[in-house]
Amino acid sequence: MMKKWFIECPFCKNKIKEGAIKCQYCWEFLNPDEAPSKEVPGQTVWQTKAIKKKSKKLLWIWIWIFIFICIIVWSNNKWTSTTPNSNTPTMIIEQRNENWEIVELEIEAPKEYQNALKKAQRYSDYQYMSEKRLYDQLTSEYGEWFTKEAADYAISNIKADYNYNALKKWERYYEQQNMSKQRVYEQLVSEYWEWFTKEQAQYAIDHLDD
Repeated sequence: MMKKWFIECPFCKNKIKEGAIKCQYCWEFLNPDEAPSKEVPGQTVWQTKAIKKKSKKLLWIWIWIFIFICIIVWSNNKWTSTTPNSNTPTMIIEQRNENWEIVELEIEAPKEYQNALKKAQRYSDYQYMSEKRLYDQLTSEYGEWFTKEAADYAISNIKADYNYNALKKWERYYEQQNMSKQRVYEQLVSEYWEWFTKEQAQYAIDHLDD
């Protein structure tokens, strides 16, 4: 009887040499007893293989979960990058649509406009300027030298109470510089000084004791 030189691997079913210890295709040990001892004490070789197989499945599950999370995060970032931030200063412009109709569009204000708004807000909050004095300070070559368009945007979007500003200016002149009421009034309404309206100056007079 002719000697059988090849046998079938019980794992991958490929033909391998008789007497081989390890399959050259799937790299499984043909005799589990000859495999290096990597098993947990108390577990059989087949139990260990089942655990490894289950671990691989769990690994792939976690990989797909990670990929799914990355896709969601990327989608959110993309949406955020294309959606104007609610805290970002915006402005309304007029533009014609495909029907040649004039429509209003809200866009992010140019950096120059945003800078003018920040400057105006600081002047109002800390120096209590009137609206006209703010505009003059923003556009003057002796002041901030912003364009008239940037200054217009700043004045239109500033959060300022000019009655309150007039009152604070009155207190500074009247209490700290010891001026008369008539002199303070003239100082407030003069276009060479504070440039408040007469109504705003009167508001300051009426609320001095508040």
